[in-house]
Order: sequence, then C-alpha cells, then structure tokens
Amino acid sequence: MHKVSLWRVLFASYIIIIGLIILVQNLAPQVAVWAGFWPLLILIPGIYIMLHFVESHPSQKKPYEYIFGLFLIIFSLFLFFNQFTGWFYYDLINFVLPLTLTIPMLLAWLRWQKKWMFDIGLIFFLVSGFWLLYNLHYAQYFYALVVILVGLSLFERKKVR
Repeated sequence: MHKVSLWRVLFASYIIIIGLIILVQNLAPQVAVWAGFWPLLILIPGIYIMLHFVESHPSQKKPYEYIFGLFLIIFSLFLFFNQFTGWFYYDLINFVLPLTLTIPMLLAWLRWQKKWMFDIGLIFFLVSGFWLLYNLHYAQYFYALVVILVGLSLFERKKVR
C-alpha cells in the first residue's frame, strides 16, 4: 500500500465539497448554499498553495507559488469584506483590488530581489493610486504620483558598468 500525501487528500476533499455544493445548488436552487461563503473557493486554494510553499525545501521554493498563493488569500479577503457588507463600499474601496497583486509582488521582490517583481508591483500600485484619486475626485494629481514613483523606482535600479 502506498502513502497518500496530506495535500492530495485535502485537494481531493476540496474538489468533492465543491462538487457536492454544485449538486445541491442544481437539485434545490432555493437553498442558498453559496450565500456569503463563495469567496472560500478562492481562499482555500490560496492557503493550500501558501502551506505547500512554506513546507517545501528552500531550494524548491518558487516565487510564483508565493505570489499566487498570497494573491488568492488577499483577494478572497477583499471579496469576503464586500460580500458581508453587501458590496455597499465597493465604489469607495475598489482601489484595493490592484493592491491584492501589488502586495504579493513587492513582498516577493523583497525576498528574491527580482527586478520584474518590483516593476509589476509598481504598475499595480500606480493603478491603485489612480483609482483612489479617481474615487476622491482628485484624478488630476495622478501624474504627479506617477513622476514621484518613477523617481523612487530609479533608486532601485542597479548601476550598469
């Protein structure tokens, strides 16, 4: 008899639970199975990916696992907040959406020091800044923010000899 990994069991259980929820939803549409808990479908894989990342050997740790797992966790928390507030605040906090990718990219950049991680994080930070200024009716100040952030990104660039 071969040993089945805990991760395989958890993933299989996750898929079975999703299938059962879909089955119940199709058989009894009046039952609100998903209600406010559908962001769990995003949170659970994020936690799974992050636990796999933490548990793996240091030489096998891949930045994309870290970025994607953290993104799924942060994004699902954003969705939970909106779900439980009835999406009432979405127009005010939609600038947080790009931050769900900015945060993992910049944290990965701090760990692996890859320039592309910083650049992508900066781009999503700029998008988030524009949405925030737009929501506050100060979008005309966005270009000043861009110039400041481009200047900050120049600090990060290494000198080429």
